[in-house]
Amino acid sequence: SRPHRVNYLMSQEVVMPQTQVGTHTLDVSSNWLGSEKVTYDGVLKTEGKSIAGRGYIFTVEEDGEPANYEVEFKAGLLSAHVTVRRNGVAIFTS
Repeated sequence: SRPHRVNYLMSQEVVMPQTQVGTHTLDVSSNWLGSEKVTYDGVLKTEGKSIAGRGYIFTVEEDGEPANYEVEFKAGLLSAHVTVRRNGVAIFTS
């Protein structure tokens, strides 16, 4: 799929489209004021605020096994980028 970028000057929110990870749903969002949040199956897992970018880590149980997620936000001059890793493997990069 093509890279997904968000122009902070044009967008209110959303850095990553809603993503299915197996039977689970992952939502990652950020806004132009630097508020960032990550939800997993509709449950807020982590949130914070950053202008330059920041990383978040959380662990959930999937099929009886722990799954470690890393979400890294990076801010550019006119756009935001996000990378999501599951158990160390990138599953989304913008």
